[in-house]
Amino acid sequence: YPTRVSMSKPRLLLAVLLAVTVLAGGLARRRAALANVARPATDEDGRSYLFEALNLARHRTLSLHEPAEAGPRAPSLHRGPLLPAVLALNAGGAGREGPADFYWRAQGWFGLAYALLGALLAALAAGPLAGLAAGAVVAWDPLSLQHAGTLNVQLFFACLASFVGLALLRWGSAPTPGRAALVGLATG
Repeated sequence: YPTRVSMSKPRLLLAVLLAVTVLAGGLARRRAALANVARPATDEDGRSYLFEALNLARHRTLSLHEPAEAGPRAPSLHRGPLLPAVLALNAGGAGREGPADFYWRAQGWFGLAYALLGALLAALAAGPLAGLAAGAVVAWDPLSLQHAGTLNVQLFFACLASFVGLALLRWGSAPTPGRAALVGLATG
């Protein structure tokens, strides 16, 4: 690790317990968001991501048109297909609450993954205590928690950015062709 912090064992134990408690509380709060799946997709951006995922799952077309529309679905995607493709893995089987059910659950899982990836990235860069602290900060971040209640790309992008950071950190510590390929996959 870049630096070592010198502290007594009782203080270190207290710091670790505090960081674990805060991180666990934040992760529990994010986990509770997974139960909230009945919100409608009301904003333009959220509806378009949902429609893209549903059209990809049901009609194998990246289209922004409402899935219920009749007629041929011409491709009309104007942004990257990664989020709709990830959501389409299960979007065709709409849950009991309707087609947005899976999307809301995915937003909750993206929030959990973001907190855990942030903790792992900080732990690898600066040590375990930094990882616990970073994970706690991310888990309780008000803007990140707010996006768990939207149908937008922010949480997915945060996970992807954290994955890119992890791949770059691993490659930077010991460059190998496999780690370079992981960086390419993460950024590709």
